[in-house]
Amino acid sequence: MAMTELRIESGVPPRELEEWFMSQAHSRQGNRYFGEGWQVTLRFQPSRRMGALLLPLTLMIIQGELAEEMVEKYRLHFLSAGG
Repeated sequence: MAMTELRIESGVPPRELEEWFMSQAHSRQGNRYFGEGWQVTLRFQPSRRMGALLLPLTLMIIQGELAEEMVEKYRLHFLSAGG
């Protein structure tokens, strides 16, 4: 399998991202989480304003042979229909 690097901007609150990645990882160093075949770096960005809303923004850098699978797990976990 080839080494993959994916970059995703996430609007999930930082605390929720940290808790979820910690539950998936076998180790952590600062904002880097390490799992079997993947690692994620969280880079907290300034919040974005959309009208009256101030939304959190985190750049997630997912690397490794299982990076795409990790992104799918992330998306399923934080899936929201809105409303």
